[in-house]
Order: sequence, then C-alpha cells, then structure tokens
Amino acid sequence: MKTYKREIITIIKNQFGIQDVNEADELKLLGIDSLGSVMLIAAIEETFDIEFSMAELNPAVIKTVKDVINIANKHLGGKRLCG
Repeated sequence: MKTYKREIITIIKNQFGIQDVNEADELKLLGIDSLGSVMLIAAIEETFDIEFSMAELNPAVIKTVKDVINIANKHLGGKRLCG
C-alpha cells in the first residue's frame, strides 16, 4: 500500500516556504499555527479531492507532520505510518 508522505511534505514545503521537513517535525515548531493548520488541511483536501471530518481536525490530534500524513493516508487508502 502506498503512503502519501512525499506528497504531503511537498505541500507543506510549498505552502509555508520551509526547506527541510520530515515526518517527526511538530507543526508548531515549523511555524505552522492554528490558521496555518487550516490552510494546510485545505490545501491537502483540494490537492487530493478529499474531505476531513471535524473530529480529525482536532488540534490535540494533529501535532506532527506524521499525524497529517496518517490522516491523509486514511482517506487515500494509503499505509499508516507507525509510531
């Protein structure tokens, strides 16, 4: 099963002008605040033509790049990253 890790990381880099992003990075430490998170989710939804539920968008759940990748993979039929 495919993981959409590379595509999600590319969206983050392009959306926020960040050069170095990896799955363990915390969104907050990348400078992505709550408004940035909304913009990121909107970009992912638009890119992949998917829609996240409100429960999935809980800031207590989405803290790292890996969290974003896992949620997107769930919708796209991709592989969940462990850990």
